[in-house]
Amino acid sequence: MRWERLEFGAVEQWSSGAVEQWSSGAVEQCLKIRHLLLSSAWAIFLGSTPSLVAPAQAHHSVTIDGTTYPCDRPGHGTYLRCILKEEQLSSVPEDLFSQLPNLRVIDLSKNKLTSVPEDLFSGLTNLDRVLLNNNKLSSVPADLFSGLTNLDDVYLNNNSLTSLPENLLSGLTNLENISFGGNSLTTVPADLFSGLTNLEEIGLQRNNLSSLPTALFAGL
Repeated sequence: MRWERLEFGAVEQWSSGAVEQWSSGAVEQCLKIRHLLLSSAWAIFLGSTPSLVAPAQAHHSVTIDGTTYPCDRPGHGTYLRCILKEEQLSSVPEDLFSQLPNLRVIDLSKNKLTSVPEDLFSGLTNLDRVLLNNNKLSSVPADLFSGLTNLDDVYLNNNSLTSLPENLLSGLTNLENISFGGNSLTTVPADLFSGLTNLEEIGLQRNNLSSLPTALFAGL
């Protein structure tokens, strides 16, 4: 076998004795496997000496003003997302996602946010999709996406943005889709897209733009 990871989802009720009895013979034939995930309740980590552990249950939720919102892994998938759209949120705490470093998708669309904390996404280095559409944002912090080098998609459509920080997208070298459609932008910084060589789609429609900097798309 050359597999490194196996998963089973139907053994939630196994006792530790049952798992140990099964694994004592089974793992001997799995020399290449490093992680055997039997369920969210039991896992066998294989090495020179296989060990059975019952992992602590991950806290896949966030809390805002005393209300808990679950995050999930769609279709029992391997990535974690937090969908908070249409929750009538007017503000969010800066440490909202601090306990979920493996988040891949955050959707805060269709709320009533007038601002977002500068450190809202701090440390979420696995994040690849952010949706802030249909809020009431008049501005965004310059460092909102700082350090998020795995970001692929950012959507800020249908807000009230009148301007954008010049370095808002700086360093987001994997960015493929960015959209600011449906805002009140009158201009955009000349270097806004500088260095973003993987960009495939840019949305600037439905703004108040009368002209664009000559070098705005240089190098793309």
